[in-house]
Amino acid sequence: MIGKRADIPDIFALPPDEVTRLQYRDPAKVAVDHGTLSDDQLTVIARNREATALYAWEPYFHNPKLRQWLHRIKLPTLLLWGADDRFVTAAYYGDAFRTAIPGSRFETIAGAGHFPTSRRRRRSSSASADSSASERRRSAVSMRAWFFSENAYHLLPDSKEYDSIRVKLLNRYYDPKIGADLYHRFIDEWKIAEDLGLEIMVNEHHQTATNLNPSAAVVMGALARDTRKARLLILGNLIANRREPVRVAEEMAMVDVYSRGRLECGFVRGVPYEMSAGNHRPTRMMDRFWEAHDLIVKAWTSHDGPFNWEGKYFHHRQVNIWPRPYQEPHPPIWITALSPSSARAVGERATSSRAS
Repeated sequence: MIGKRADIPDIFALPPDEVTRLQYRDPAKVAVDHGTLSDDQLTVIARNREATALYAWEPYFHNPKLRQWLHRIKLPTLLLWGADDRFVTAAYYGDAFRTAIPGSRFETIAGAGHFPTSRRRRRSSSASADSSASERRRSAVSMRAWFFSENAYHLLPDSKEYDSIRVKLLNRYYDPKIGADLYHRFIDEWKIAEDLGLEIMVNEHHQTATNLNPSAAVVMGALARDTRKARLLILGNLIANRREPVRVAEEMAMVDVYSRGRLECGFVRGVPYEMSAGNHRPTRMMDRFWEAHDLIVKAWTSHDGPFNWEGKYFHHRQVNIWPRPYQEPHPPIWITALSPSSARAVGERATSSRAS
């Protein structure tokens, strides 16, 4: 909350049916007969409520310091709210956010409640209208906004049962059936982000519950087919840890063609705790990174027959990738730069890469 008004209902004190009525425009469409659910499904519901209580109870559904931060936002801001949200009302809170963020705009989404992402996707002429509105929003602003989620697996055991959520957390806690539902939900959320005029960013991590995308290229392939307008940024490919940079060049060229030229390709060094999990060398990381970068760019831009690559870390007798990228000369490249030396290295390759 950013004002003194505290009218957000106590979801733990109200009957479940009343909570549903407040949160959804049409409660009948999301009504659940708990008597028909399996034990696994009931466990998921209980764990979700437990997680909500853990993270949102104290302070109750708000950040007391938010007001002192919002005025610092200087970028153009569009606030979107479900027009039929009876849980956190648009009339009060939406206007309060608009007032607190200088120069922001506030719009409501017709037919949506507290969870706009659950609104049914309109089809035929309505879908065409949505697409046109999305395209107008995308072309009306000079600044791009990217929708990003870590895509975590949230149904974890008590923290006392494990000492690290990364690498060593036992995968017996992962339920593939729930995981399948999560993957489809993630894709639906990305498609809604596109409808709202946002671009899409995806990353990957390995052997951790914090991110269920060990292969961002697979996710990007699905999004390349299921989306139409959004730019697709993968941030990123851990090219210092990949043994075959040419395979990365092939995968990314394939996604670029699938998407008809909407790919933006990010390269990252990776995080330390995934070194042992991936059986990677912890030394000379940046040297390997830049050699892999240069090899990938050359693979993308060489069209007159195979070339040979004999570098310090990578050796290829024949490089002649099929398909080649849709974009000329290749997809835009993003590189994370957290130090002056990294930024300088990106600057030296400014014709092909950008720092982020």
